[in-house]
Amino acid sequence: MNKLLKILHLWDGLWSVPAAFIAFLTFEDIGRIMFGAGFGSYDPAVFQAALIAAVVMIFTNTAVQLALKFNFPALWESYHTSFSTTLDQLSAAQKVLLTVFMYCFFFALFVLLFIKVC
Repeated sequence: MNKLLKILHLWDGLWSVPAAFIAFLTFEDIGRIMFGAGFGSYDPAVFQAALIAAVVMIFTNTAVQLALKFNFPALWESYHTSFSTTLDQLSAAQKVLLTVFMYCFFFALFVLLFIKVC
């Protein structure tokens, strides 16, 4: 059970993407049940656009984390484990800068790929 909780904590995309997608699909119906026809005066597409943006952001973050894990396992281990000894020769600031740079690099690549495909 602890291992499952650790996995769910570490990989939040496993549970948050399905939860956000379900919220995206049911938001309009729940809003009409709770607020009646008056809820229709606010276009549910506005709220659904925010929810789908959250889903895309969570999915992108999970994809970037997986890319870091499989392409740079030592960096990923150093980022997620405080007892990692793989990057000991770097200072704490260098580790943070390297991790942030690699995350932003993969995130930008994913966004550019998404723009190119769509």
